Amino acid sequence: MDPAKFDVDSRTGFLPSEVPVQRLPGNWSIWEVLLDEAIAKRLALGGKPGGTTVEQAVESERWRASVRETPLLDTSSLEEDLPVSRRAHLVLAFLLSFYVQTLPPTSKVVIPKSVGIPILRLKALGLPPVVTYADCVLYNWHLAGEDANFASENLRCRTLFTSLPDEEVFYLASTKVEFRGAEALESMRAIEERAGEEDLGGIIKHLKRLAVVIDELKEVLMNVREGCDPDVFYNEIRPWSRGQSEERPWVFEAIEDHSDLMTEGVMEELSGTSAAQSSLIQALDVFLGVEGSGFKERMKRYMPRNHRDFLDSMWSIRSYVLENSELVEAYNAVLLALKGFRDSHMIIVTLYIVGPARRAETEKREAKGMAGGGDFVKLLKGARDQTAEMIIPM
Repeated sequence: MDPAKFDVDSRTGFLPSEVPVQRLPGNWSIWEVLLDEAIAKRLALGGKPGGTTVEQAVESERWRASVRETPLLDTSSLEEDLPVSRRAHLVLAFLLSFYVQTLPPTSKVVIPKSVGIPILRLKALGLPPVVTYADCVLYNWHLAGEDANFASENLRCRTLFTSLPDEEVFYLASTKVEFRGAEALESMRAIEERAGEEDLGGIIKHLKRLAVVIDELKEVLMNVREGCDPDVFYNEIRPWSRGQSEERPWVFEAIEDHSDLMTEGVMEELSGTSAAQSSLIQALDVFLGVEGSGFKERMKRYMPRNHRDFLDSMWSIRSYVLENSELVEAYNAVLLALKGFRDSHMIIVTLYIVGPARRAETEKREAKGMAGGGDFVKLLKGARDQTAEMIIPM
């Protein structure tokens, strides 16, 4: 299997092999201008605790009016340039979120055709019309300085909803996990090759290295605590990337004028951004033979199409290990490392979502429609326990 066919790089993993496009060219730059204005104006959340001031409401409506007045642009040539398509989806998804999340909490959600139709027409990536993990993490980085080395410490975020340093730290924690995870993907590829050669010693060597890398991923993830305040994240950052709620379905203006879009339809579920949309973690599950779940399958819809195809084409080592007892110890060590990573993920979810949600509820400040984190913890605990259950008795 050649990962490059699936837009997976040996050096950067699921991140692009080159620095993502930083700004859209040509006529599409009008979307960048709208996004620049939204960020510069520090538009207020429509459903923020305590409500918005009259001035904030007026400023937000002025900006939304400018979005509605923006002409509908052709996106056909975007399909020919994958790096530009990535930036286009990011910008349109951020614009969509700014538009929706600045609306008064009781108003109907109608996505202007200037944003809604282009994001629905972007087919190259296969992403839904909502902010995804790919937008915030995979395609939202650059290197510090023109001559900076391609290294984790030189990664910076390109686009933020709030301009708060906490937001950049939060996104970059996942970007660095993806960057470090490239070695995990290479180890899995090497193990598959060694299996074809019946090289059990080589497999054990790479399994041991894979366990070490997963342990390092855990440390990278936990570093988010050093620069991102949980309450700032929950109350000021997270709401911008919320998805559609049952109470307030999104209506895409003028979709009835585009018969092909009507035929394809719009996903009924449009969830907010989640680390569960990371292809890296699901790749580890597939490789180790950790069974999937309905939640995992739903989250795959929010991954770039090439990455979904990569997961579907992956080889699993578990049956091979069951036939070769010499591999059991090294294989179990990788499972334990993955369980440890999931333990850390549960800690982060508890710290950044469950805890602030409980405090907000206690203080009666939680905005209507904002989901708590209890369900996420249950899902993560299930995945963690499922990973542990895959340990092979020796």
